[in-house]
Amino acid sequence: MNNYDLEVKQRWGDTKAYKEHLEKTANYSKEKWQAVTDGLMTVLATFAAYGIP
Repeated sequence: MNNYDLEVKQRWGDTKAYKEHLEKTANYSKEKWQAVTDGLMTVLATFAAYGIP
């Protein structure tokens, strides 16, 4: 269990919401999240370069 999963379990307990979280995020990896984060940062930097808030 990674730190995020542990935090979610501590916050929600062993509830339906926690179990849904595990199911929905089962295929996510650190690399996939990093790619999403990198893409988002590129978009935000592009917006900033054009003065778009």
